[in-house]
Order: sequence, then structure tokens, then C-alpha cells
Amino acid sequence: MKKINVLFVLFILLLIASCNRVDSSTDIYIYPNDIPPPYISTPEDIVDAHADLKNQERFEDFLHNVQQGKEDSIRMVRYTTEGDPIVHELEYDGEIIKSTKDPRRDQYGQGSIIHSACSLIEAVETNESTNYLLENCEPPIEDNNILVIEK
Repeated sequence: MKKINVLFVLFILLLIASCNRVDSSTDIYIYPNDIPPPYISTPEDIVDAHADLKNQERFEDFLHNVQQGKEDSIRMVRYTTEGDPIVHELEYDGEIIKSTKDPRRDQYGQGSIIHSACSLIEAVETNESTNYLLENCEPPIEDNNILVIEK
């Protein structure tokens, strides 16, 4: 009889211990892997905050290097009306411009990183501005506008 009581007590203890175990795979407070880290500005960033453009010279240097066939890379940040940063990295390897646009910090954005490989940057001039566009991209990108410089 003592053996049955001891086994019964051990069974109850095991049952209680297993009920108290936390299964982290169902924890609703775990953040998904696709949430980006907070954006931290660097002095090299080309920042477009509603036509207030910082580091325009660095963008012009990048364009010159692309025209000369020299490798270069830049990081551009465009702020939305709500103040959310959209990070756009351009990397030129001497032949192809690799575009990586990250709108995940934009509360109204697409939510996923957009990658494309493009062959050129075209400048479209109007009376009010110069629009810089990525052209001949694979896969094609819907918003190929890199930067607008007001005159």
C-alpha cells in the first residue's frame, strides 16, 4: 500500500510540474524575425526629409562613379509624411546597380524588403525638379524613383 501511495504522489508531482512548463513556441510576445532594428542615422546617409535634402554632394559623387564605372555604394533615407524612415541602399559593382529598399519601418508600407538589379540611373528634368530613376531593373520595380531634387 505504501508503494502505491508513493507512486501516486510521484505521479501527481510530475503532473503538476508538466502543467507549469511554459512553451515558448506559442508565446504571443515573441517578435517575428522580419521586424527591422530601429533606424540609426549615420553622417554618410543621404537624407530626404520632405525636400530638405542632406548630403546631396554624396549622391552626386555616386552618380559620377556610376558614370565612370567605379564601384560605390550609398544609403538613402526618405522620410514619409508621418516621419517613418524608408531606407534605400544602392550598391554599384562596376556593371550593375543593386537596389535594396526597406520600407518595413513605414507603418503604411509594404512590409517587405524589395531587391532589384538595375543597369542605369536616368535623370528626368522638369522646370521644378530633377527626378532620378532606376531603369532596366530585374525584377521590375513599381516605384523606381530614387530621389527628387527641387530647383
